[in-house]
Amino acid sequence: MHMMQWNETDLMTYLEVFPTIDEDNMYHEFLVQKDGLELSILVYQYEGEVVIRLFKEGLDDALFELPMRKCIMIRHILPVDNAPDYLEFITGYRQVENVMTVTGVWVAIKPHIRVGVL
Repeated sequence: MHMMQWNETDLMTYLEVFPTIDEDNMYHEFLVQKDGLELSILVYQYEGEVVIRLFKEGLDDALFELPMRKCIMIRHILPVDNAPDYLEFITGYRQVENVMTVTGVWVAIKPHIRVGVL
């Protein structure tokens, strides 16, 4: 088992919400509601797991659910040259044309909720 690198304050600052923390301090859940959608980010800090779910108002089941069993790092990427800021959930690294790049998922909430693959 490895410890994921992350900073709770980075997520709170970017997502503009306080997390719900279970009584055993095993996970943090960040909920963002915007434009009829609800983004749930569950961070299991000790297991190095993250679950990203997207719900639509009025529906019980998630529209999208992505469990990441080996998330090694969560980081806030600051805006550069008019590009928006976002969160990266890094699950590994790969080499592309002699350059190491990250693999994983990105999440943005500004101007609206978006999720993509790195």
